[in-house]
Parts: sequence; structure tokens; C-alpha cells
Amino acid sequence: MDTSKDSWNACLQYRNKQLTKQLKDYQKVSALTKCSSSLIVAMGQLLCLHQKPSYGIIKDEAEWRDLFIVIDLFYGGVCQKNSSNAYL
Repeated sequence: MDTSKDSWNACLQYRNKQLTKQLKDYQKVSALTKCSSSLIVAMGQLLCLHQKPSYGIIKDEAEWRDLFIVIDLFYGGVCQKNSSNAYL
């Protein structure tokens, strides 16, 4: 039982370090770009989804374009200003 508990603790500590590093990276990028951290996180998640599609949610480039149009509606043309959709 202790081995399982130790393994679980090691896993949680490793994940905590990953998330702490990720948070620091987001804070640095946020300070440099003058964008909100929530926008940076959202764009990062979109990039991850584009690189590793999950469950076939977005099937082709046309759907990606439509998704970015919706994002631009909410965030005021972010994709056009920052060329954030260049990875498409």
C-alpha cells in the first residue's frame, strides 16, 4: 500500500512542477504581449488541439477557420492582429 501511495505522491509532485512551470511561462508571455492570461491559455489550448486532435472535434481547415472567426467575435480580432492562426 505504501508503494502505491509513494507512487501517487511522486506523480502529483511531478504534475505540480509541470503546472507551476506552465503558469510562469504564461505570465511571461502575458507580460510581453500585453494580452490577458486567459486569452493566452485559450490560444495555447487551441494550438494543442490543432497539433493533437481529440475525438475528431474539428475535422478540417474550414472548421478551424470558422472557430477562429468566433474567437475573433469574442476577443476583437485577436487572430487578425497577432497572426495567431499562422499555424493553420
